[in-house]
Amino acid sequence: MFKDEMPTKNVEVNSDYFIDGTFDYMHFDRVGGVLSHLRKVHRGDIDARLGSARTQQIYEDDRQNLRVNEVDTTLYLLGENINNVPVVGHTQGANNTTYTHFLNTRPNSSTDSSPGNADMEASLCELLDLCIIFYYSAGHKYIVKIATVRDEIAALNEVLKETKFYREDIERKLGALEQHANVCMNENHQHVMGELRSKFSQRQNVFATRSIALARKQVWLRGVALNNHRRSLLIWLLERMLRTLTTASNTGSLFSFVPEVYVNTLPILLDAVMDFSHHDLKAQFEASDAECSVNAAAEFLGIHSADPRIVLASCKDSLLQALGTLTCHKSGVRALERTSKRSQASLVRALLRPYENRAWGQSNWLLLRFWMGEGYAYKDSRQPSVWQGGSLPLHQGLCRSRSRNETHTGLLHNVAPANPSKHFQRLIGAKLLEDEPFATAFLNSVLSQLNWAFSEFILLLQEIQNTAQRQENTLFEPKQLKICSMCFELTVSLMRCLEMVITTAPEIVTDESRPNSDLLLNRICQLISQVLSRVTVPPGCFQFVVDMCSADLNAVTHYPIVTAALGILLALMQEEMESDLRPQIVTRVSRAFLTDPSFQFATLEFALGEIRTPLLEQKNIPRGNFDPSSRPHIDPLTNDVRVPLPNNSKRIRADPPILKFALNDFPSHVSSEEIDNVRRLIDSLRVKQTLLSDITLPSEDSLCPICCAKPITAVFTPCKHQSCSDCIMQHMMNSKVCFYCKTTIQTIETLDGTVIFSNDDVVQTPMIERA
Repeated sequence: MFKDEMPTKNVEVNSDYFIDGTFDYMHFDRVGGVLSHLRKVHRGDIDARLGSARTQQIYEDDRQNLRVNEVDTTLYLLGENINNVPVVGHTQGANNTTYTHFLNTRPNSSTDSSPGNADMEASLCELLDLCIIFYYSAGHKYIVKIATVRDEIAALNEVLKETKFYREDIERKLGALEQHANVCMNENHQHVMGELRSKFSQRQNVFATRSIALARKQVWLRGVALNNHRRSLLIWLLERMLRTLTTASNTGSLFSFVPEVYVNTLPILLDAVMDFSHHDLKAQFEASDAECSVNAAAEFLGIHSADPRIVLASCKDSLLQALGTLTCHKSGVRALERTSKRSQASLVRALLRPYENRAWGQSNWLLLRFWMGEGYAYKDSRQPSVWQGGSLPLHQGLCRSRSRNETHTGLLHNVAPANPSKHFQRLIGAKLLEDEPFATAFLNSVLSQLNWAFSEFILLLQEIQNTAQRQENTLFEPKQLKICSMCFELTVSLMRCLEMVITTAPEIVTDESRPNSDLLLNRICQLISQVLSRVTVPPGCFQFVVDMCSADLNAVTHYPIVTAALGILLALMQEEMESDLRPQIVTRVSRAFLTDPSFQFATLEFALGEIRTPLLEQKNIPRGNFDPSSRPHIDPLTNDVRVPLPNNSKRIRADPPILKFALNDFPSHVSSEEIDNVRRLIDSLRVKQTLLSDITLPSEDSLCPICCAKPITAVFTPCKHQSCSDCIMQHMMNSKVCFYCKTTIQTIETLDGTVIFSNDDVVQTPMIERA
């Protein structure tokens, strides 16, 4: 119709109709907020675009509609008792019309419109607008039901293959038994064997019958319901919607008037084009016929990934979900790599914003999509489970971004195959290196969130362990187990993000000329040491929960968190391991890791399944609030208070774990070269530890009372409390008050009086000279 009626114009919805009220979206907000508020804020922009006369008419219509809607609402609430009351604009007895008008998304046009043909452009734009609303409201649900048939056929095929394999295996064993025991076989044995064969045949026939029925249904769906022509219509609708959004974006601040349904339809329409409209799993990730529309979607999403004009939380979530759909397909990742430099720079900056005061979980797994396939033992999107043994290949077919009720699950990366992007890895590294304050803020937020997620995870594990030890056959609340599993997954994902950052931009922590490199390096080494010490060598709550083999905690295993920690360490030590074969000095990275109080070689040897270094026992650990006068040791990760380890501590003799761990048990996920890198890492650290043996350690009285690991080097003014420079600088990233007395810190000085930090927010009081 667009070609016949308006062949010279682009097929899109005129963005002016979103502003002037031609199309009324009663149940949908705009991407910038509520329509009435937007018209108050952007009245000048509306006047400049539509003219003063049209703008005045819009505001007059708003006031009139407000009065009519108030009357409509009153009539609806009062019901049939006032059917005979005359109302302006409504005939008597029009209660049914009032009810319909109250619930209708697109109300009828005004009754004073002149007879004759309607405006051609407005009519066609309204048809296209209604098509988008219809697909968002009902059309996509039908597409998902069609895709469910494909997924069910794939699942049945896997079951049929499994049944066939077991049947052939048992028949082969039974045949061997009959050959070697013909004399001993009697009629009962023959009857049992025949019954086994019939049971397997019956099982196979049941699944085969169901598979054939679904295949016939899919043939009909291919030919009628969702054929190639209808797929092309979905692609056409996606292109028209993207053209409409792009044109509306060029209007500047008036882009805020775009209805939310346009942005919310984008991810589900991308799902339909790139996934659900394919009837064959082999062609699931092929999008050659939709290359232009996918490229346009990538360009739009990159530019608007953090657009301040988009205020609604649902629209922000839809943009991230649409980006997730692209990153789950190889064609989508390549489309993002082909976008303009402006779009790529906007996307990278949006993803690297500090993880504070925003929903950062989706941004983090988008970063992981660019990294998955490149990290240490991170080649597979779904980690091996305890029951899998690590040697069985995983099926990499389905890429379901939605649950059965067509809502986003937010777990796209858990089922999609890895499609790493070296191009975006370089862009991320370059952005972090060129902007030091931006990189410091981002890494500080990642480390803070990692600190929080792992602390919550360990706390939940301790509660589960204590409850299980007090009561036998304890039933845990599913909510508690779900939160525990979620904290574990957040911890692993943040560690993988940290691994990517250190690999792509190692100078952030290895270059001592950068202002905050020492602080970031010490925090990273501290966190990794704490993580390894709590999840590796038993006994501990982590090993206890793993040995429980709970179905609700099947994701909580050693493999993902240990490999993520090793990936970070190998990224930090990569340059040393490649260049320094015979070390004569201890580098900054090695010193920071070896001198951390939580580091022990047994935590690294645990990954190889060959613990040779004994673990020291920690007893008599005091608990309670921090008391500066007692100068105790505060665990920077869990805020637990503990004393330094005495030199004559006893050694732990742990109970043997039920489920043991070793990287060699996962040959399909860990290469032999990666295992050798861990051995080289341990050997390199052992050599450098011998070089540290002659260093005199500070006395206990001169240790920092916060970390109890480094000597006191900084003094706070005006309160004169002391600590090491690393602890207080880490604290100052999040708060500007004293760690002990909560006094606002003005400056931080070294012991010789050198100022290393000055709080610019504090107004210095001028000194009054004495008379």
